[in-house]
Amino acid sequence: MTASASARCALPEFLASWPDPPASHRPQPLWVWNGAMTRPRITAMLAQFAARGIGGVFIHARPGLVTEYLSKEWFDLWAFALEECRRLGLECHIYDENSFPAGFGGGHVVSANPLACSSMLYGKIEHPDLTTSRGGRPRQRRLLSLFRNPATGRIEPLRNKADASGQAVMHLDLEAAPHSLWQAGFTYVDLCRPEVTDQFLDCTHQAYARHFQEHFGKTIRYAFADEPETGYGGDGLSLSCFFLHEFRLDHGYDLLDQLIALCFDEPGSCAVRHDYFTTLNRLFTENYAKRCHDWCERHGLEFTGHFMEHQWPSPKGSPSTMAAQRWMHAPGIDLLAFQFKPTSLASNAIWLLNIKEAASIAAQAGRERVLCESCGGGGYEYGLAEMRPLEDFLLAGGVNLLSPHLSHQTLAGTRKYDWPQTLSDHSPWWDGYTLQAEHTARVNFALSRGCETNRVLILLPTTTGWIHYRPASFFWPGESPDETGRQLRSLNEAFLASIYGQQIDFDLGDECVLAELGSVEDGRLRVGARSYGLVVLAPGTGNLLESTLDLLEQGLRQGMALVSCGPAPSLVRGRPSPRAAALAEAHENSWHQEAGPSSAVERIRQLMPPRWSAADGGPVPGGPAFRRVELPDRSNLWFIANPWAEPIQSPVRLEGSSLTRLDTRTGAAEAVECTPEGPFLITALHLQPGQSVLWHCGAADQPPPPSSAPAPTRSWHSIPIGPVQAAPLQPNLLMLDYCDYQGPGIQRSGLNTIHADNANWHAQGFEQNLWRVSIQFRRAFLDAGLPPRSGFLVRYHFQASEAFAASPDCQALALAAERPELYQIRINGTPLDPASGSPWFDEAMRLLPIGAHLKAGTNTLELEARPFHVLCEIMPVYLRGAFHVEASDPGFTLHPPHPSALGDWTRQGRPFDSGRMAYSAPFQLDAPAAGLRVDLGAWHGSYARVSLNGQPAGELMPSEGALEIAQPLSQGRHELVVEIAGNLKNMLGPHFSDGLPGGWSWESCPSSPPPGSRYRFYPSGLMEPPRLEAWT
Repeated sequence: MTASASARCALPEFLASWPDPPASHRPQPLWVWNGAMTRPRITAMLAQFAARGIGGVFIHARPGLVTEYLSKEWFDLWAFALEECRRLGLECHIYDENSFPAGFGGGHVVSANPLACSSMLYGKIEHPDLTTSRGGRPRQRRLLSLFRNPATGRIEPLRNKADASGQAVMHLDLEAAPHSLWQAGFTYVDLCRPEVTDQFLDCTHQAYARHFQEHFGKTIRYAFADEPETGYGGDGLSLSCFFLHEFRLDHGYDLLDQLIALCFDEPGSCAVRHDYFTTLNRLFTENYAKRCHDWCERHGLEFTGHFMEHQWPSPKGSPSTMAAQRWMHAPGIDLLAFQFKPTSLASNAIWLLNIKEAASIAAQAGRERVLCESCGGGGYEYGLAEMRPLEDFLLAGGVNLLSPHLSHQTLAGTRKYDWPQTLSDHSPWWDGYTLQAEHTARVNFALSRGCETNRVLILLPTTTGWIHYRPASFFWPGESPDETGRQLRSLNEAFLASIYGQQIDFDLGDECVLAELGSVEDGRLRVGARSYGLVVLAPGTGNLLESTLDLLEQGLRQGMALVSCGPAPSLVRGRPSPRAAALAEAHENSWHQEAGPSSAVERIRQLMPPRWSAADGGPVPGGPAFRRVELPDRSNLWFIANPWAEPIQSPVRLEGSSLTRLDTRTGAAEAVECTPEGPFLITALHLQPGQSVLWHCGAADQPPPPSSAPAPTRSWHSIPIGPVQAAPLQPNLLMLDYCDYQGPGIQRSGLNTIHADNANWHAQGFEQNLWRVSIQFRRAFLDAGLPPRSGFLVRYHFQASEAFAASPDCQALALAAERPELYQIRINGTPLDPASGSPWFDEAMRLLPIGAHLKAGTNTLELEARPFHVLCEIMPVYLRGAFHVEASDPGFTLHPPHPSALGDWTRQGRPFDSGRMAYSAPFQLDAPAAGLRVDLGAWHGSYARVSLNGQPAGELMPSEGALEIAQPLSQGRHELVVEIAGNLKNMLGPHFSDGLPGGWSWESCPSSPPPGSRYRFYPSGLMEPPRLEAWT
């Protein structure tokens, strides 16, 4: 077989450094401090980050944090981390909260000012039998009691209980936020009040400034706010005396007089709700978002993070996300693994909306960076192959500051259940993370050299969502929830997916932003730094602001085109108005009123033809994700990705004179074969799932870039391979996740460790594991008082065959346990010395030798804590050594080790092994070769590393099957080694649930020790011999 290689191309000077992007354009993960952080751990983790292509970190306090938050020790460790980052060339940024949502300062805000707490208006049903739908709260104020008058059918105030005889009564109660361990034992705060935000800034941001001001704007660039919101509850409305005062100033009437219209569907409800959310949006953006922006601006930081954007069009968390993002220096979103579905564009349309909101407001406000907290919560099975399509989708949407979620300091105790996966040395694919880091950094940096200018502005019906929003607590018994909000979301998801799938370039617009930044110039609608020749009213738009109509009227008079996906809106500020309909009628040649979204898409494509398409001018099939930026020399960069489940194959047409592919794996640039067609180029687009291309397209009037002579034609020859030998690179594992528990006044047998841990905390006098979904205020957990005679005993049982107990391998068996120094540990009654342990897997885990005390049959391991310590958490323990695991009933039995082979190693007696297997094979070359192609065929794992003759030759992700090694090889014998990394879920679980990766999924397990056959494992291993081809 013969084939020619592509010619290498030179690139413009401003792209010369794209193969080695700076730290600023590399991934910057949320680095979780969730234990007792130490200087050695800081140094080790930062060195690993630097070695794997990461550019910086956001230091993120998280549940499980033992180090006191915002203490002297905290800032001493932070200072050490900062200096290590400077030494390594990394950036080091502020995450401004102890977990989330941002604003409560890890409890310090309400601790200093109890009046800072938020409050909400709730509906509470009192049924005729005197039961209530919500329990009473100690801090509540009843504003109104209502009933539905049977004579009129209307909701009326209840003045006499007899009037509501036999009927449900609705009480409207103003309730203070509840105290919660998630808020460090305090409450969430009211960020709509300026003094509350100021107090938050003083206790967090100002504290960082006192320590590190000289590094702001240099190594420390960002302050990250995670999901700040207007209130703490999902089924009520944010309300306070302060809000009522501001509402009265804004609208000239008392909201308390209109509570029925606000909470129920009544005449005038749309107007009252519009007024309510207008005030709420103003207070949140002015008193929280803008104040954070202004503080950061004065101190040389950039405000970033994300709001509750994924709730759109529900306004409950932030009424207008874009209005709040407008005050971020780097507007942001999150898109986590459990949200993203790598199936099709349509199934991810809400995330497309969120990405476009952030990218659009960044462009309009003149911001250079768009952040996304990416990939978290995929579970321990999640790895490089799963990250690629999600982050490609983000990069194609305009995100250029990736902050992967999360990188855990430790997985000790309940911390292992905190939204895994983890970007850390716990993960078997960690050494291969460079593949993903380099890819995203190169795409990111290259695209940042240019400017994306989109021609269409789609105005989102955000204020329409306001007027229909009615929280769940205000529904009467038997009343069906209003579907208007859900329908509005579905309509716009489908519309945006269709527009994007037609390759139409667009930004999103927000009316509140338009009111501030909007103007009309020469028949174009300008929003800050961007202007648009075509404006679209999105599906379901039923309400507009007067300021929006003012701009549309000016634009239409100057010849601006407008497409409406339905009838002209009939409401202005929630009140009936004929103005929009009159405007449509007066400008019928410019206001294109379509029957629905489908015809609107056709009209938009007609008025603004796409800049790229299939070769026949139609849409490229498959819905590829894409982004186009224009470079300083008028050439373009195109990033086109296939994040979906099916291949994308189509000839495509782009405007330009030449096409060069930038290889994000190697950093090389190669000419792409294409055919000129007038001002266009026709080329083939072939993208398998998870693949992407980065193309440089020369301007139509530019000559093609100089290139080297085409590489010589390659002549390929299949190379037979010798027998494949498989060898594990680490000892085997057996998890012991069921135990017998004995604590104060309680004794239970056969509990899964997560249930034993819950029972233990209750028995020690606590409501829950203090480190689980909880924030420690100062040293509250560490200094918690313990009841007399606290303590507990757990027993783990396991089976060993006679053959294993008598084998030499038994003597080397080790126990892996967390924090062994807190326990008396016995194996079959023999005490073990915790001090003899050596570190393994996690900073809190130690290996203790137990083989000398093992016996055939049932073995019992005991961990006893007297007294109880708050760092004692009942967790699985592991047996580690040379053995073979066979399923039994219950659990598993240890047997002597068996040789490994090709195939799934979880079926070869290594089901819990998430480490690596090396597959080695010799091959013979009858003549020298210029290079080698290695095709792994079928394999399962999280990462593969290939070595040739003892030297590293390349790496592969699971979505990749073949590797080209451009290395001259001599005639004679050679050796190939393929290392496959396993799946961490096989070690850590959960083994009985595929639900969202939180503690609840581990809790979903059999109530007593099950047979080993019930455990579920991910296949791991090389399934067949590699196929080799040499070229000359």
